[in-house]
Amino acid sequence: MNKIYIDTRERDPWTFKGRAVRLKIVKLDEADYSNGRGVLIERKTVSDLFHTLTRSERRFRAELERLKAQRSAFTAIIVEGSPGSVRRGVWSSRAHGGRVLAHLLALCVQYRIAPVFCDNRTEAENVAFALLTGG
Repeated sequence: MNKIYIDTRERDPWTFKGRAVRLKIVKLDEADYSNGRGVLIERKTVSDLFHTLTRSERRFRAELERLKAQRSAFTAIIVEGSPGSVRRGVWSSRAHGGRVLAHLLALCVQYRIAPVFCDNRTEAENVAFALLTGG
């Protein structure tokens, strides 16, 4: 049975309900989710992405450095929203959505992390499951 490790600090984590997987809550220093075999996933809602890139960028860059240092087989940032929803922005931020999107993509290139955009939380969880379990 596949195992998925979830960081203890992950708020409202994906549950992968109804799937043949064993979840283990542990402190992960470099990601929100891992399979323990080289796949690392950082999860972001659109509002969290805006906050991270406008108010917590220094901390986020340090996290990306740790991810890069892991030399994992595959690392992704899964955004629970489409590129269009990021471009439209969020009501709680004055940041321009197009700039936030471009900034995220530039960071992904710089740190060799795959950006994965999903239309909603359910799709994001399904994609994460496929990436973490190989199916």
